Amino acid sequence: MMSATVANTEANAATPKEFTLRSTIALIGAFMALFCTLGFQNAFGVFQAFYHATILRDHSEFDIAWIGSLLTFMIFSLQRLRASWWIGLPLLTFGAIATILATFMISLCKELYQFLLAQGILLGIGNAFLLCPAMATVTRLFDRHRGAANGIMIAGSSIGGIIWPVMLDQLLNKDGVSFGWTFRIVGFVVLPLCFFMVATIRPPPKTPHDSDREGIEPSRGELSNDHKAQDAEGPASIIRNPTFLILCAGLSVATFGLFSPLFFISTYATEQGLSVSLAFYLVSMLNGASMVGRVSTGFLADRYGNFNLCFLTIASSGLIAMCWTKATNTVGIIFFALAYGYTSGAMFSLQTPCAAQLSTPETRGAAVGILFVAPAIPGLVGTPISGRLLKHGYLALSMYSGAALLAGAGLVLIARLRQNTKLMAKV
Repeated sequence: MMSATVANTEANAATPKEFTLRSTIALIGAFMALFCTLGFQNAFGVFQAFYHATILRDHSEFDIAWIGSLLTFMIFSLQRLRASWWIGLPLLTFGAIATILATFMISLCKELYQFLLAQGILLGIGNAFLLCPAMATVTRLFDRHRGAANGIMIAGSSIGGIIWPVMLDQLLNKDGVSFGWTFRIVGFVVLPLCFFMVATIRPPPKTPHDSDREGIEPSRGELSNDHKAQDAEGPASIIRNPTFLILCAGLSVATFGLFSPLFFISTYATEQGLSVSLAFYLVSMLNGASMVGRVSTGFLADRYGNFNLCFLTIASSGLIAMCWTKATNTVGIIFFALAYGYTSGAMFSLQTPCAAQLSTPETRGAAVGILFVAPAIPGLVGTPISGRLLKHGYLALSMYSGAALLAGAGLVLIARLRQNTKLMAKV
């Protein structure tokens, strides 16, 4: 008994403290990265409504939606670079330059193709190169508290989704600032934040303890045979893991409908008679609830299991999306935005822990990268499909969004059951 106690004490002492000054500063830098990238992307519903009413009024919702879809596609498709976390500084530097340049170039845009190039492609590339090293570094820095750390980091995108729409509303609708100067102001806000990211986000030094810290153990004993096989075969072996492929398929299918409420809630609100300012603030409300969902489920996942929470949040998002058109007044639309924001936001914070749970130290970079690349095509075409469906009304859009999310949840449930068929098990 005494020897066991001594052994546990020695093991605890050997395990490095995760929330050190260095790791906390890096986590803040990653938070800022998501604030400037995914947070800005989450505010695209504001641009969808603004462009359709002003600069691009001669274009359809379908055409304008391609701007946000290209941005989403570029961010997702370049996430494979996460596997190369050790070249983080060059990636961060390039991403910061591209993001700042794109922001100032958007201020000069007048035509649809210009927005597609600047806001869709260039900003998407810059955002992806900021995100890759930021998210990979946090994944490597935290093991025992990975769910909580990811929740805190990804909350940056929700905070951005709250602040950016409010800022844009004040500049465009209240203060009468021109569109060009609005984006120049955005650029001057992003500039110092990018400097902070480049200065603080650094990969941790490799230590002999890395193999223990990086591994997600399926049990308190040794790694499973599948994990051992992955270790032996190298990073490419993750694509031969059926459970991982099912998880990727589930998240990809869900992505077809995931962004529809986020991109079109402002236009829906104005059609229901709400003011333009309130329609802008709806995006902030949705992202505020998303922040609560991302952080809270990050902590809950550490206790109840990543896959359990991932399935529940995606399924809940699908059911809520199908109720979209039942919200026809101010209170109902606000409630819908808060409910959908909470559940859909939670889904984002659980993707990386789910991928890490199915991988080993040797395959983790590939697993997380592939998991984010897989939804790239659905992210590209999903929102334009929603824009095309608007010709048939918002009911068709809500059914499409909800059905895609529920189908994706079903596949995630299969991936969960392949690991443990007991319903109450922590998976």
